[in-house]
Amino acid sequence: MKKISICILLHLLTVFSIFSLEMPEGFSEYVLQNGMHVFVLEDFSIPTVRIEYTARAGIGMQEAENAGFFPLYSRLFSNAGKYTLASETDHALKSLSNECNADSARYVITSAPAETEGILQQMATAAFSPVFQDSELDSELRKMKDEIADNAFSLSGFINSSIDSRIFSESPWKHDSGIYPALFKKTTNSRCRKILSEIAYRYYSPQNSALFISGGITAKEALKTAEKTFGLYKARPVTIQPDSHHKKDNSGQKTFVLTDSQLSEEMNQIVVQFTSLNMEQCDIAATIMNSR
Repeated sequence: MKKISICILLHLLTVFSIFSLEMPEGFSEYVLQNGMHVFVLEDFSIPTVRIEYTARAGIGMQEAENAGFFPLYSRLFSNAGKYTLASETDHALKSLSNECNADSARYVITSAPAETEGILQQMATAAFSPVFQDSELDSELRKMKDEIADNAFSLSGFINSSIDSRIFSESPWKHDSGIYPALFKKTTNSRCRKILSEIAYRYYSPQNSALFISGGITAKEALKTAEKTFGLYKARPVTIQPDSHHKKDNSGQKTFVLTDSQLSEEMNQIVVQFTSLNMEQCDIAATIMNSR
């Protein structure tokens, strides 16, 4: 009886695995000539088309010298393709939503099927041939500087950045809290544009991107339109390198022990906060304490 039960269980697990890997009806995947992946899901139960462009350009890709500029790039993305148009009234990405998370940058917009080609055209330009105007660059750069400063000197921001800089000491810049206000504040518009251009070339390339199209459009039409827009741009060599040069040798790392009869045995973490020091001074103090 026990053997029969095990056989039935294994059969059910096999059936479940097959169904869990089954692709939804109307789903298809393509690769454009330039190496970009396109995923299409036909769904004519809805009258609109959802378009999402994604690049492996998240906060986790940041380096010490460009920390904070990946989220800034995401904010500028929707307008980066409109200056190739005959008129700004043709700007189709006004309702585009952007998100720069740990792993990727995502850009999503929903439209009528007839507007799909125009949206993909501007989205492709913004992704692979962006133009950053002075007025918009200056405005968003000022906002970022203010937000970073406010976050760093707020109580919650101070605590988070202090903890993260210790926990992620090898590469604190790969987190929102690892952006130093003093360094970011000194960045000029021309320097900012250079950093954004480097991010565009290294991370916003066809091979490092994917396009998702779903809704009331046929796979054939979606692929044809993707080739006419995103497919026009040539493949670029992937220049993203492993973050090995930032790794530290922790073999000589110190361990501090705090002991007192009044400390609870249930305590497993202690945060030391210097209320009179800013984030940079806190790091300097920590470095001094860790040196002989």
